[in-house]
Amino acid sequence: MIDRKFVFTAVNPCNGKHYTQENAMVLCAKDVAVLPALKAYRDECERIKCGPEYIQSVNMLIARVQVFQNTEGARIPDTDTQCDIDRYIGWFTDFTRKENYVHVNKSLPVGYIAFGGNASGDRFPLPQYTGKTEREVGDKIMIGAKAEGWRGTVAERLDYLGWVILPVYMMEG
Repeated sequence: MIDRKFVFTAVNPCNGKHYTQENAMVLCAKDVAVLPALKAYRDECERIKCGPEYIQSVNMLIARVQVFQNTEGARIPDTDTQCDIDRYIGWFTDFTRKENYVHVNKSLPVGYIAFGGNASGDRFPLPQYTGKTEREVGDKIMIGAKAEGWRGTVAERLDYLGWVILPVYMMEG
């Protein structure tokens, strides 16, 4: 998992690719550190010779964040609660040591559920597709898919339907 702060799903409207906390991250526009990070990103894009349109799009993003911070305010990012600390820092372990593969953390998922989507980008849960593991949910999805004659993989089926499988976490308090 790349992003331990947020659980999210995003779709690139141009190519239809799906992104979640498993393969992407979120930076909040309100965080003071975002502008310097975006400028460093832009500089690196220039160094590696990204196309001029891409550089322009990053510059436009920087400008939008500047406007946002000027109108909405900005703050120093931090970890506010024990849940934040457990999720972001408590999870990090030395995975070269076998005992850390069974790292106990309150923020581990208690299960998984599939979410469907519609053309406007809204997500809705599909309670018939739940399970203790992501694979279990995928297996349930494939039972129906194979009954319809589907010959692809779980990932292909999810992409075809515009569905995602997301973790479910227990809320404290």
